[in-house]
Amino acid sequence: MNTALGATTLARPRRRTLDLLDRLALRLGVALVAWSRRDRRRPLTHADVAALRRERADLLDRERRYRLLNTPR
Repeated sequence: MNTALGATTLARPRRRTLDLLDRLALRLGVALVAWSRRDRRRPLTHADVAALRRERADLLDRERRYRLLNTPR
């Protein structure tokens, strides 16, 4: 296998597949950090819950807009 010329045994994954894997890895990483800190964490206040809901809604809205902008026409 000649890696100097960019020859590989496997084809490069598609961009959409890479994006999905990136999002999955990010969510998995966040979940692992949350799980590892579960014993040392204080309960969330109402303000914390509201802020997290707003942040999640913003993220979902951003992902939805990105998908709409990049859909083939």
